[in-house]
Amino acid sequence: MFSPTLALTQLTKSFGGLPVLEPLSLTLPRGEFLSLLGPSGCGKSTLLRLIAGLEPPTSGTASLGETPHPAYVFQDPNLLPWRTVLSNVALPLELRGVARTEREQRAQEVLSQMGLADAGALMPRQLSGGMKMRVSLARALVTKPDLLLLDEPFSALDELTRFRLGELLRDLWLKSGLTVIFVTHSISEAVYLSERIAVFSQRPARLIADERVALPRERNKATRGEESFARETVRFRGLLESGMGAQK
Repeated sequence: MFSPTLALTQLTKSFGGLPVLEPLSLTLPRGEFLSLLGPSGCGKSTLLRLIAGLEPPTSGTASLGETPHPAYVFQDPNLLPWRTVLSNVALPLELRGVARTEREQRAQEVLSQMGLADAGALMPRQLSGGMKMRVSLARALVTKPDLLLLDEPFSALDELTRFRLGELLRDLWLKSGLTVIFVTHSISEAVYLSERIAVFSQRPARLIADERVALPRERNKATRGEESFARETVRFRGLLESGMGAQK
């Protein structure tokens, strides 16, 4: 029987009587990579927080399937400055009572996946912005989540670092079978990373399009220079522009 990772049913959110999210219904199958694309401040991050259970909805429901195990990556890495990289990554396991030897072993394994095998003894102040975000991703992945929620994690990084981390994230998704929801306001980033993109209007957020990305599953640096990538970027830009101009 089909069991989605996520099912949103007539989900809404208001703050102080002001609507942020209009009624939204959406289903996300297991193992899919979905990007939420919309104007800055439209309510994408609020929706992600509703899905994570960090905010209560005003009405409607957000159901996380039979065995919910989400992990959240914020825009700011939020590393604890007094802890080493290894102990930052191991923190979620420590809070769950996992023995020190096991949690440090698992933290080291995921750091290696992030290309940070030799960084465990470093302190956050010794890391570049890109390295800090890799540590933040490692900390989210160390608990082996089913659903990974990312709130514009690369927006503060330079273009080259952002692209490299995007490639890393997509490679991890392909290998792990994770379900991913990725918030961004970058059209090209959404097109490159995603299998599916949900496009929202300006605030209050209204879903104006929910479409698959017409690109092959296997992508690389050359993909961004292909006509199909340019065509999809233009297509989703048109959808986004229609949402930015839409008025309730």
